Amino acid sequence: MRFCTSPAAPVSGARSRLEGPSTRIDHPHRAAFRDSTTGARQKSVGSGSAVIGRREIIAEFLGTALLLACGLSAAIFNFSSGSPLLTLVPNDYIRRFLSVLLFSASATVIIYSPLGRISGGHINPAVTLAFFRLGKLTTKAAVAYIVAQFAGAVAGTAAVRFVWGARASNVRLGATLPGHAGIWVALGIETLATFLFMSLILTFIIRPRIAHFTAAAGGLFGIFLAFFSFPYSGASLNPARSFGPALLEELWATLWIYFVGPSIGAVAAATLFRNRIIPCGKLFHDSSYTCNFENCLYVANVASREASRPSGRDGRPRRGAQ
Repeated sequence: MRFCTSPAAPVSGARSRLEGPSTRIDHPHRAAFRDSTTGARQKSVGSGSAVIGRREIIAEFLGTALLLACGLSAAIFNFSSGSPLLTLVPNDYIRRFLSVLLFSASATVIIYSPLGRISGGHINPAVTLAFFRLGKLTTKAAVAYIVAQFAGAVAGTAAVRFVWGARASNVRLGATLPGHAGIWVALGIETLATFLFMSLILTFIIRPRIAHFTAAAGGLFGIFLAFFSFPYSGASLNPARSFGPALLEELWATLWIYFVGPSIGAVAAATLFRNRIIPCGKLFHDSSYTCNFENCLYVANVASREASRPSGRDGRPRRGAQ
């Protein structure tokens, strides 16, 4: 079964490559990518009737809340004036590395957790905007996800303030603020860093052999990006991550940077990949969890295999049929 067709796509050359005797589909989901060599744009062939529901939205809310709770706690522990780590690790660069390491590790764990497997593990409005640009979310679903992410960020930040108390106030709840280079440099850094981050995510997602390592690769690359962007912009790459502390600390003057920069960067990366086949809107697709994203090729692939199984006398697929 072909999952993507286009009137303008070259048929003869692509067919010989895809259906010749040397073709090997040795990955359980590789069949869902068969038309990736044609360059044809993805069509609505997946879970057309699927709807993002309350379960996914709650998972996204909880995932973002956990990200802020863990990530901001790491920042407070590394930089608060009352933290023992200031004495144990006096080097500012090492503590910065530890902070971004724990933040990125938290995001990676959440994506691979049941919460991430349910919702797709976006936990970032910029990521949701990118998948909306790629047609993996309806307008209603994208809005619901973004609202859940911002609400989760506020809940996670409030929990951090409650737990850490005065120590959290010492570092303004880990708020992201522009560095000495100014707001325009901060805006440019946030835009570029998010563009590079989202480009790497999509580069992994479109390749079936490495798609399951998307979150891990994003986490490692996120450490690099955050470490070097920290002095210039505070290393946000996530509007929700900046919104939570800004709301509770009433830091409105430069919040727009962390809305505009990551959003532009993520959408620009999605536009770069708009003619590539994006199999799913999840950062980690687990077939044991329901997927309600638009045009999920994993779902379409499973459905086509089930439909093509030879039937027994009672009309049901034979057990063990390949």
